[in-house]
Amino acid sequence: MCTRFFELILCHGREDFLLTRVMASQVKVWLASEFMGPAVRATGWHVYASVDGALLELVWDEDDECQLHIRLDASFYAGDFILDLCTFAARVGCKLYSPEFETQLEPRPSSVLHRLLRSEAWGNTWLETECIEAEHDVDRVPSQHILHGEVAPLAAFV
Repeated sequence: MCTRFFELILCHGREDFLLTRVMASQVKVWLASEFMGPAVRATGWHVYASVDGALLELVWDEDDECQLHIRLDASFYAGDFILDLCTFAARVGCKLYSPEFETQLEPRPSSVLHRLLRSEAWGNTWLETECIEAEHDVDRVPSQHILHGEVAPLAAFV
């Protein structure tokens, strides 16, 4: 997985993160309403992409039980997507699992953003930004990005 992505898995109380047929149906309806269709299709696997850098992978088995993996690109502002994701998860009674932190998150934007801002993906994004800026002789560091309002919308959720 790309080091700029923060991964979440939609979960509904099962340790294997498989969603029931009813949940799978609700996920498919939500994905169809939010996206024009999967960007990639293969047997048992669909990938959806949002305009703000999120990737959603719907993977299911022959029993039509599925998993939904969400990957947030830490270099994009994804506040609207995170709000939509949390609203959907709460509506269907699910939580979000963070493999990096090995914990379930309540489906609230503040919970997701709290972990995102402490994730390896967030750190890697800023490290990459610093390296690019150093190559181009730009005199800004991550704390200055925050002061210039470039990531303030994310911080406002936390």
